[in-house]
Amino acid sequence: MNYSDRGRHNVATYPVRPTDLRLIRGVQNEVVFCVRDIDNKPVILPNTNVLTIHVIDIPSDTVLMQRDLIALGVGKGLYQLVVLSNEMDTWPEGSMRWNIVCNRGTDTVMLWTDLSYSPSGALYIDQEPYRRLTS
Repeated sequence: MNYSDRGRHNVATYPVRPTDLRLIRGVQNEVVFCVRDIDNKPVILPNTNVLTIHVIDIPSDTVLMQRDLIALGVGKGLYQLVVLSNEMDTWPEGSMRWNIVCNRGTDTVMLWTDLSYSPSGALYIDQEPYRRLTS
């Protein structure tokens, strides 16, 4: 929701959803992305368009994964990333980031990852699905 502060400027009051991904080593990870426009409506892409995710190791600026997303529902704007259990075995510990691009045949555009127009999100890898509680 936007509102005007007595005509001075618009103040955005929308919630910013976190876009951090947390993947678990040793198991198959499945992440579903909702592709929406600024009005929060699903974006319907033609079959010729492909969404591709990139996972980048920040310290070395190395692309660890580049994979096309799987379309889940026509007209729903849902796309899925599947990472198999052994694919992260060689990934380093530490900071990583991800972004998604849309390949439109003649050009490629990067998608914003959240409502604050971030071009990438953070990615973390856990060794196990449940954190141990210390007593």
